[in-house]
Amino acid sequence: MKPKLYLSFCLLAVVVGATDTHLDITVSNIISTGFDLLNSIRNPIELFNFVFRFVQDISDAGTSSPSQFTDAALHRISDKLEEMSEDIQDFRDELFEELRRREADQTTTEKLDKFFEFKEKIDDYFETFKRHINSSTAKHYLPSTKDHLIQQIRSVGYNGVTGLLQEMHALVGTDRWSPGSFNLLADDKLLGTLVCSRGRPQQLIIYNVFLALCATEIKGITLDVYAIDVSSKKEGVENPAEFNDIKQAYVKRLNKAVTAVRRAMSTASRSFWDCSKDEPEEGVNYIQFGRFLQRYIEREENLDQIHDASAGGLYWDKCKGGCERHEYSVTRTPAHRGGCEHRIRNCETFDQKINVCYAEPGQPQRYEYVESADGNFYGSSVDCGERELSLKQWRNGNLYDCEICLCTCDEPKVHDHFIDLHMVRANAKENEVIVGLRFRMKLGLLFMEAKVAKLLPSGQIDVESQIWKRKKFTAKDARRSVVGVDHLQLGWENRSFVLDDVELGNDYALTGVRFVYKNGFIKLAARGHKYNFKRGRINPRKEKWIVSGEDRPNSDYEEFSVEDRAVPTDYRDNKVDSSGAVQYVNLTTSGMKSDVGQSLVPFVDTVPVVTKQLIPLAGFGLIHKGNRKSAGYLALKLIGYDFTEHVALTKN
Repeated sequence: MKPKLYLSFCLLAVVVGATDTHLDITVSNIISTGFDLLNSIRNPIELFNFVFRFVQDISDAGTSSPSQFTDAALHRISDKLEEMSEDIQDFRDELFEELRRREADQTTTEKLDKFFEFKEKIDDYFETFKRHINSSTAKHYLPSTKDHLIQQIRSVGYNGVTGLLQEMHALVGTDRWSPGSFNLLADDKLLGTLVCSRGRPQQLIIYNVFLALCATEIKGITLDVYAIDVSSKKEGVENPAEFNDIKQAYVKRLNKAVTAVRRAMSTASRSFWDCSKDEPEEGVNYIQFGRFLQRYIEREENLDQIHDASAGGLYWDKCKGGCERHEYSVTRTPAHRGGCEHRIRNCETFDQKINVCYAEPGQPQRYEYVESADGNFYGSSVDCGERELSLKQWRNGNLYDCEICLCTCDEPKVHDHFIDLHMVRANAKENEVIVGLRFRMKLGLLFMEAKVAKLLPSGQIDVESQIWKRKKFTAKDARRSVVGVDHLQLGWENRSFVLDDVELGNDYALTGVRFVYKNGFIKLAARGHKYNFKRGRINPRKEKWIVSGEDRPNSDYEEFSVEDRAVPTDYRDNKVDSSGAVQYVNLTTSGMKSDVGQSLVPFVDTVPVVTKQLIPLAGFGLIHKGNRKSAGYLALKLIGYDFTEHVALTKN
């Protein structure tokens, strides 16, 4: 298991093993669970004392020769520190590139550059320190070389470790230059860049930078304590006051850092979505619903208006009144000749003369292209041949103009337009939580699948346990499925998806998801189980369900319209454009220019939504990804656990 840049820090295990056998904790327990760095930060005096005792053992061993145990212990510490900051250099490069692109304030860029420069200098000191005390390499160094290292560590100003640490904290905090770097990372303008480049929620990125700072801090105080201890032994004097000064400065720095990072984390987004821009491939990274709505071209004389929908009465009115009156009609054109089999809706006058290229039989679309007499072209240019037909407006015997109508065909009998209403769940009894989600479709049924994994203490996830919970859905299941109980059939009246989040709160971890249909809207629902962050356990007997906007009236929702937009596969720059406010989007026909309105949009994004660094989730949401011209995709997003409250110091 490699939790990366996160809470695992096993310093306590090696410290206890090396120095203190009287603590009320066993080494085996610590090694098995890891050490929560945040517990150390909450008790900085205790951590300092552990480091102090460990370094004393190192320097005592150094009076003869470094031991293999010392090597192993320090190697373990070093590995854990590097896990916490291993890809910080990549992050630096990406962040600077984005700041340059946005022409950010030069002072801000310089501050961040200095922060990383100082961090690298402390890292270099620490690597030299490791070589000096390593049992296999220490013998190759002259005493004067060690003296030079100690002199560098204890230097006054930027070169000394204490000065470097103070400057690093000043650069990311708010005590000297404002705003600090943590506040910069919480800026909404950087949200999309950070999420997409780092594969993590914005808040988690800030949290990781904070942990990288803490890792550097621990390296720094280790170097400081080592230098003082070696100097004291060499001079035969003790310097308890100097140790105490380092300790108090360390606590003060961390308190300021915590204040700054909590402020930034409290405003940073915890949302995460997939940002990939791969070539669209149906069935691989997107799917479409069945085209139960489609743009439909018909001669006005072939339309019969349904005068009374309940009685089903028809009448023929010889083109009196125009296309606009056909809001709910039927056509006389048979299905085998391209006619709409069910209902015709929302007709309008199209053009006086058009050329229509009908699609090959068996295709999901009716038309390949339409060209009007005034030169407007809709759809894709293909070699149509005998499938092209000319239509034009004419005047009948009653002197009524029979127009060419552009309507919407409502055909509920098509395939692939059902929504699964069953719950997707993690096994709470096995301490499983949901860490990722994706959309899939099988036998016309759209459903969610969850990636689950087992919790570990302090927000960690056992990455070895992660697995996708695949839905088993057969043709037999489809035949037994009951409308309104097992699934929802999409149609003219049932096509509104709420673009909203559902969040459980920080006392619960996400363990179940599902669709619900309520008051004409398709909404999300989340199940959560009571979550103990420190122990890394959920209580299988304490759960709750929350539905997005459960008590919100329909009048509060605002439509996010994708009318007359192109199919999203025509564009690669589909980004999150739903606002996060109280919105819904209707499934509708694509734009005429794109494909003669033959597709049902938005499409559905099926790329798995999983953070690079697995974390517990507090909820999830449904978003729209598109642009002003693209009808876009329905997509899932994750809402990460809020770590803010766990970045805190106790008074000491």
